[in-house]
Amino acid sequence: MTALRGALGALAALPHRFPGVSWSVFERAVSLLLAFAGTVILSRYLGVEGFGAFAYASALVSLFLLTSTGGLTGLVIRNFAQRPAEAGPIFGTALTLRLGAALLAYAALLAFTGAVEGPHTDSFLLCALLGLPLLLKPFDVFDYRLQAASRFRDLALARLVVALAGFGLKLALVLGGASLLAFAAPPLAQGMVAAALFCLLVRGTFPHAFRGWRWDGAEARALLGQGGVIFLSSLAAVLYLKVDQLMLNWLLGAEAVGLYAVAASLSEGWYFLPAAIVSALFPRLVALRGAGPGPFEAGLQRLLRGLFLLALAIAVLVQLLGTPLVTTLFGPSFAAAAPILKVHIWAGLFVFMREAFSKWLLLENLLVFSLLTHGLGALTNIALNSLLIPRWGGLGAAYATLISYAVAAYFSLALSRRTRPFFAMMTRAMVPARGRGRGR
Repeated sequence: MTALRGALGALAALPHRFPGVSWSVFERAVSLLLAFAGTVILSRYLGVEGFGAFAYASALVSLFLLTSTGGLTGLVIRNFAQRPAEAGPIFGTALTLRLGAALLAYAALLAFTGAVEGPHTDSFLLCALLGLPLLLKPFDVFDYRLQAASRFRDLALARLVVALAGFGLKLALVLGGASLLAFAAPPLAQGMVAAALFCLLVRGTFPHAFRGWRWDGAEARALLGQGGVIFLSSLAAVLYLKVDQLMLNWLLGAEAVGLYAVAASLSEGWYFLPAAIVSALFPRLVALRGAGPGPFEAGLQRLLRGLFLLALAIAVLVQLLGTPLVTTLFGPSFAAAAPILKVHIWAGLFVFMREAFSKWLLLENLLVFSLLTHGLGALTNIALNSLLIPRWGGLGAAYATLISYAVAAYFSLALSRRTRPFFAMMTRAMVPARGRGRGR
């Protein structure tokens, strides 16, 4: 329990030690709560089948949404931070690349949905409308510029305004008795508000930010070359996060997706916690790595233990309260989502520790293993969904998710000597402590 208290204590100390990170964590937590409240309201309003249709379209759009980023996010932020004097060519190149990627992503979404669903179906129209925010994603470059300048407070407040605007519009549509297609409006409105706010913030922070923009071929080649592995890794991660909902719709229909999406929203809503904890402790891990392998491994081991215990506590809590939680929040019509939730929640054991693994790969310069492990997880999830969904529906998809997360975040690490040390640390974190944990 010492490790768990240490991890939570680090999170509580964020406002004093890392003000910028604390603003980001606060904004993320509030935005997630608003998104979850919106999911509860929308699911109760649309019902199981209607909400399933909306969740399916959202899952499909999310795959192409990632395509529109091209894996450039972290690289562009890094370049702004390291070379602020070259902001003009960085801005111009990144914006052009993102614009091209957004147009290609939206066209690909329309082509894929038209081929799978048919161009004259309600599902195609819903995907087309939900996909419109893709065309606003190039404005994220302004967000990157502000992140590089550490304007976390301004960014957090802007994102909270965006989240509140989306929630408010969704609530107004429900109260007004809107149709299913009308609920494509809140994401589009959020994208427009975000683009306007980010532009205003950049203009206020950097008075000459809109001067000197130009395309730089060398900058573009560097971004595309370095972003390729990151993009493929992120695509694989989103694929095994969303493919279950896509396959449920294709194999069983919208009602199965609705039940599963409700369970996933309750399970995945906890995933911001490991990101917050690891972000809080990452500077400490960097310092420990400089002090030598012994202190670094000991600190990493304590972090893994804390993450595992936190995920275990959440999973046990959900086993006890899962059924009344689902029926109270979403209504009796979603009661069949409770067994799915009680399986899906155990994936958090691996998701929580995976957050530390991702930072370890960054520190050890082993990012290619992010792609390999995510890719293996995606393939496992697709194969298992094909086998289990026809037999057990959403419950089969939950088991497929649990196993694929275990493969991607744990078992695959044993396959290479480069990642085997971390596999051993994760194993020790899951073994009951006997006499361990004296060092701090």
